[in-house]
Amino acid sequence: MKQRPWRRALSLALAFALIFAMPCVTCVYADGEVNYVKREWNESTQVVDSSVQSVTNYTVIGENTATWDGSTNTGWYVVKD
Repeated sequence: MKQRPWRRALSLALAFALIFAMPCVTCVYADGEVNYVKREWNESTQVVDSSVQSVTNYTVIGENTATWDGSTNTGWYVVKD
């Protein structure tokens, strides 16, 4: 099937738009409140319940972080950079 040139140009334009928009979206976190999705199995209804939660007390992990702050199995960690 032969593609029309305008469809290929539109596909390339959308791909570049996504590539350039991604850094703007990913750099918004790790300043203040961080949202996450909490999922739990509901035994009575036999479904997975999802809810959006937020956390304000966390440790930021960056490219220069060499060690974890305290125990690795407690607290919240947010990856940045």
